[in-house]
Amino acid sequence: MKFIGYDGEIELEGATVKIKKGKKDTGHTVRLSDVVSTTLLKPGLMMAGCLHIQVRGAKTYSAVANATHYATDQNAICFRKPQYDEALAFKEAIDKALAQN
Repeated sequence: MKFIGYDGEIELEGATVKIKKGKKDTGHTVRLSDVVSTTLLKPGLMMAGCLHIQVRGAKTYSAVANATHYATDQNAICFRKPQYDEALAFKEAIDKALAQN
């Protein structure tokens, strides 16, 4: 399963998540066993939405973080409002894979 946002793409493949941030990024792979949680920020009128994969040992964000905080994070993909349902489905797929792992 793959999700493509406006600043990159993320793919769930077996027990790994592959993330490419930007057009020139070759990407990196995260094992599901290293994923702590997933966060989905719903897009608003003036703000993009973000799908963030929290990885063990990586920077964490406060509960009031918004898309601006996640925009430069290598484990976050930002998206526009019409893509929200697709992003939600992708988050649920990752959460299901985490529960099974």
